[in-house]
Amino acid sequence: MIEEGFCLAGLLKAGTSLERVTNLLPPGRRETVSKLVSEFSSLPALELRKKLIALRESAAHQVKGRLTQELGAGWRELPPLLQCWLGQVVLRTHGNEDHQE
Repeated sequence: MIEEGFCLAGLLKAGTSLERVTNLLPPGRRETVSKLVSEFSSLPALELRKKLIALRESAAHQVKGRLTQELGAGWRELPPLLQCWLGQVVLRTHGNEDHQE
């Protein structure tokens, strides 16, 4: 998902010159990004924007689902900055950490 967002945003901002940037990536990621760039490069800007919006909405939905799963619905009552921070923490964990010492 990270590579897809990178490609969509990169094509919107840099256009076809994004290919030069992909040469700076590690080989494994370069191959994935290059395939996505060739797949998306023929799309008009409006379609790229729609795909990027859908990708962001999907990611936000996943984070909210994980927060609800791990913390219950109460996280929605927290201030927005704390909600954002918790969302970042949830993305870095797998839900199976043992917090006992």
